[in-house]
Amino acid sequence: MYARLITMHLTHGKADELEAVYRNSILPALRTQKGFVETNFGIDKKGKVVAFVVFKSEADALLSEENGYLAQQIAKASPFLDYPPIVEYFNLKVRS
Repeated sequence: MYARLITMHLTHGKADELEAVYRNSILPALRTQKGFVETNFGIDKKGKVVAFVVFKSEADALLSEENGYLAQQIAKASPFLDYPPIVEYFNLKVRS
């Protein structure tokens, strides 16, 4: 398994709007991506946001970036963010 961690920071007061976009637009699009396994999305009290997305393979994770999917989803979230997100990739060693 391979994961993408996206870290973002919300513009003050935009948590509900970003959650709605993630739930109603980004998540349905994510489910169409090759190798998608699961996602977790969270917001802390200070406005930090994390989206953790698991794919079956590194190739699947990278394909969702190369095919333009990731850029399209970041564009949907951008109106609610203070600055561009940080995107990192991880080879999952333990999963339960």
